[in-house]
Amino acid sequence: AIENKITSTTFQLTDLEGKLQENRKNIEFKKAAIAQTMTLLYRNDKTNTVSAIINSGSLSEFANQTKGISDVNEQLNALLLQLKEQKKLAK
Repeated sequence: AIENKITSTTFQLTDLEGKLQENRKNIEFKKAAIAQTMTLLYRNDKTNTVSAIINSGSLSEFANQTKGISDVNEQLNALLLQLKEQKKLAK
């Protein structure tokens, strides 16, 4: 009976260690994605509006780029929320 409990507990620990490792990898991946996205947003932010419009070629293309940046910003916020939740669960 005790050996069965030990075996069961050992199995549970191994399973939890695997899940913890998977969560850590997932957190690191998301942190890297956030860092890369923030770098891109920072670079875009350094470009003034007039220069961005001129480099875009058309107002339509500029509007599409602006929409894309907005979408990326929303995705970044969602990733940050997920990361915070995963860190809470990992504690």
